[in-house]
Amino acid sequence: MIDDNEITEEEWIEIDKSLRITAVIVIFVVSIFYLNNAYGWVCDGCGRKIMIGMPEPKASEWIASNIPHDAGIMAGQGYTIALIYMTDMRVVGLYGKPEKLDFMLDYYNISYIVFGYTFTFDKFHLSEESARYVQAHPEKYELIQTIHEDYSQFFEEETGYREDTIWIYRVLENTKNFDDGDYMLDKEVYKAWLKEEERKNKT
Repeated sequence: MIDDNEITEEEWIEIDKSLRITAVIVIFVVSIFYLNNAYGWVCDGCGRKIMIGMPEPKASEWIASNIPHDAGIMAGQGYTIALIYMTDMRVVGLYGKPEKLDFMLDYYNISYIVFGYTFTFDKFHLSEESARYVQAHPEKYELIQTIHEDYSQFFEEETGYREDTIWIYRVLENTKNFDDGDYMLDKEVYKAWLKEEERKNKT
C-alpha cells in the first residue's frame, strides 16, 4: 500500500534541485554584500551596526612607507583592524584612560599614535578623551602627518563614511621611561587640563 504522503524519487530530485539553486543564490548574494562591505560589521547590542574596520589606503600606505616596520602603533578603535591588515605592523588599541596613557605607551613600547575623525570624534567617540589629551600636549606627542581619506568608492553617500581625517603622532622620548613620581604628576596635569577643557565648553 502506497502512502499518499510519501515523497517519490522524482519529487526528491526536484527538491534537491531547488535546494542547490537556493544555495547558489545565497552564495551569490552574500558574495555581492561582502564585496561592497568588505571591512565587516558588528552589532553593539543596541540594534546599531558598527563598522569594525575602515579602508585607510592613504594612511596605511604612508605609515608603511615612513614608519619603521618594527615600531609599535597605538590606534583608535575602528582603525586598528585595517592598519594591522594593510601594514602588517604591531598595532594595539588606543587606551581609553588618558591618566594612564603614558604608562601603557611605555608598557607596550609604543612609538606612534593614530586616530581619526569618524570613529574618535564624530560617530562613536571611541577613546575620545585620550585622543584629545594627545592633541592638547604637543610637548609629549608630535603631530607628524594629517591625512584626508576618500572612501567614496567603498560606501554609498547616505552611510556618512565617505570621508575621514587621520592624524598620526610620534611619541616623544621624554614621554617614556618615567618613574612613579612622574606618573602621578602627569595624572595631576591631566586632571587640571580636563577641568580647564570643561570650563571652556561651558562658556
